[in-house]
Amino acid sequence: MLKKHICKHHAEVCKVFANSLRIEIIEALVERDRSTTELAEMIGVSQVNISQALRMMRERNIVISTRDGNSASHALADPRIKKVFFMMREMLLDNLQRSGELARDVRSNLKSAAEAEGPS
Repeated sequence: MLKKHICKHHAEVCKVFANSLRIEIIEALVERDRSTTELAEMIGVSQVNISQALRMMRERNIVISTRDGNSASHALADPRIKKVFFMMREMLLDNLQRSGELARDVRSNLKSAAEAEGPS
């Protein structure tokens, strides 16, 4: 029963990484704390969209927010999130590189096969 509970919680946390806007927010917060306005301008979406994404991220303890008057500052809740983010980014880039190599190999093989067949 405990394992199922942990797996369910793990899946909920991972949902943060399943949305490109939330990933852009994490990427911005890896550099430093930022305000809602700054995130919206930087990413190019409305403050409402940023606020909705941040709420979901706070609920999963990925982001912490502090208020100072009318503005809020947002930061990653745990430094390990940076490690997870960069690990995932590195895996993605490796996969893209492998896919590119595979695509080049397939194209090369198709070209060689077409040349071997000669003109149609």
